[in-house]
Amino acid sequence: MRLAFPVLLVTLAFFCYEANAGVCPAVLGELGNLIIGPKFIFEISLQQFNPPPEALQDALEAKECIDGFSIQEKLRLMSILTKMTLSC
Repeated sequence: MRLAFPVLLVTLAFFCYEANAGVCPAVLGELGNLIIGPKFIFEISLQQFNPPPEALQDALEAKECIDGFSIQEKLRLMSILTKMTLSC
């Protein structure tokens, strides 16, 4: 659960920034893949953004950490993200 808090903070920064008119659907898809999707799907979906190799590796390491969460923790995180997207 150590990674959940930083993920939540970064997500809040994306979703609730004052100048942000709405949540980009691609970001929502990537967050869903990060939390509940399989690693290979997450990696493929990130390729569309043409990330630097270091950034891709870091994202995959974060995915490995999140894959260690229990189903209940993942569902709780998804619930928080859903509430954030509806309120921001």
